[in-house]
Amino acid sequence: MTWFHHSSASPARRWVIAAVLAMTAWASIGLAAPSAATASAAADPECSPVPGPIEDLCSATKNKTDKDITVARKFCGDDDAGGPCSYSDPELDFKVLGSGARTPFDEDWDAFFVPPGCVFSGNIDIRLGPVDRDFRVAADKDGFWFHVPRTAIYEIEQMACAHLNDHVVRLRNQNSGLCLLARNTPGENAVIQYPCGAYADQRWQMPGQGVGRVQLRNLESQKCAATRGTGESPGTATTCGSHWMDQIWHRELDAPTGNYRFRNVNSGLCLVVRGTAAETRALQSTCGNWADQLWNELA
Repeated sequence: MTWFHHSSASPARRWVIAAVLAMTAWASIGLAAPSAATASAAADPECSPVPGPIEDLCSATKNKTDKDITVARKFCGDDDAGGPCSYSDPELDFKVLGSGARTPFDEDWDAFFVPPGCVFSGNIDIRLGPVDRDFRVAADKDGFWFHVPRTAIYEIEQMACAHLNDHVVRLRNQNSGLCLLARNTPGENAVIQYPCGAYADQRWQMPGQGVGRVQLRNLESQKCAATRGTGESPGTATTCGSHWMDQIWHRELDAPTGNYRFRNVNSGLCLVVRGTAAETRALQSTCGNWADQLWNELA
């Protein structure tokens, strides 16, 4: 039985389905659905793996595939597009589950990431009653964070991914007219601006990381542009990972110019290159209506 398919159900509809499923489980063992006060009390991330009052139960994910799966501790609101809300400490708030791993028994982990073009399927164990369901969720070119309801264990048994043609562009700075580049040398590489040309190291793929969010992955090196910390810091091309929020960017259209800003998910700062000199390093800085943080996407 297929529970639902992500591409055909709105976030609101998915929440209705989840609520009906949870109420069915509570009713099957003679429990009333939790009140708003109970739900508020459940905000504490510490919880017990032993079935009991709803506030003592954890959201959990088990990875039974042969691939890695990224999970997040805290989820923001009811909108799947919003994704996890805690970016303060990526080492604390995100994990990569290897094959055969599960989220910790005594911790509440609220979401897992379905990468672009991937389909996850498996079994849902509802922990307040003898209710099991098969599930299948699919992601389009953006990918999305799937919210695991409290009282549920999602056992991901299969993961199939189709190759998607990523959006590949050169990024030309509106102020300087130069293009974003990261040379392919061993280790991490500086992200700089350089005269535009037919160079693979200034072409960037944009794999989706949720609606409106992308990584900037260099076509030649396959490393991702990151800016670390929450203050001004230089752009660096480094190993890609969906669980590192400092290499995920909100791609925001500037309607008057048709160009884009890239606002870092971790810091909230924007990708900028100051001045017009070649080899100047990109960095993150306060977002604003400045030409040096607007980028024209060229074929």
